[in-house]
Amino acid sequence: MTEFRDYLFVCGTPRSGTTAMARTLNCHPDIVIGIERFKRRYSKGELDDAGFRALFRKDRFFDFSTDDTNVSAETTFDKKVLLAKKKYDNAIYVGDKCPHLYRRLRFLRRTFLACRVVFMLRDPVHVARSWQIRADNPCDRWRNANDYKAAVKEWNASIRHVTTSIEMLRDDLMIVNYEDLFVRRPEATITAVLSRLHLDPAAHGTDDWRSSMMSFLSESRAIAASGRHVPDEVTDYVERNADFKAYEELTRLADAHRPRA
Repeated sequence: MTEFRDYLFVCGTPRSGTTAMARTLNCHPDIVIGIERFKRRYSKGELDDAGFRALFRKDRFFDFSTDDTNVSAETTFDKKVLLAKKKYDNAIYVGDKCPHLYRRLRFLRRTFLACRVVFMLRDPVHVARSWQIRADNPCDRWRNANDYKAAVKEWNASIRHVTTSIEMLRDDLMIVNYEDLFVRRPEATITAVLSRLHLDPAAHGTDDWRSSMMSFLSESRAIAASGRHVPDEVTDYVERNADFKAYEELTRLADAHRPRA
């Protein structure tokens, strides 16, 4: 059994592609990531360093409870729970995806000195549009108050947190542009992420993992490319209230993490 040297966390403003990124990374034979595995414990702020690390031991990581999350093991691992357990023993990275972990970056750095963080960066206009669509859907459990104005507030907060953490995390922070990963250059972008993690993009060990990864990217690309009309009131509000100066700086950093043609 490999002793874990690295932990991997995925975060970003909700509706920025964090789940799709985690599902894609989870296809790799050397990665095992939860999907909001301990979201309820994060939100309570009750964890000390030792307690947080203990959650990622194998017996605890696969012991799902309602105190941890409302996401099932089958959903987290796309019904491949047995495969995830098998991968865990020799995985190089174990971790979790939870959008609001961007608020806990200093805690993550203190707790896991060698942890890596993927921050999903998405245009605030489309984040706000996505929030509003869910808020308008009476069948969605998304809160009505989480509209496009709330989205901009949350987006600004995530940008601010990650901007102030760049120096602290240094090379352990990967900023991934949503449009690059799911629209413009999906395969090249995920290959660049795996390379930054010092993982072989052509690794063997899990049957057809690469085809599963590309399937997830294709599904996400189709979703990202569909229905991109944004109401004028949403666009106007975002343009007046989103921190585009900080966004442009993070976009430049994301570009630096992107492979060259």
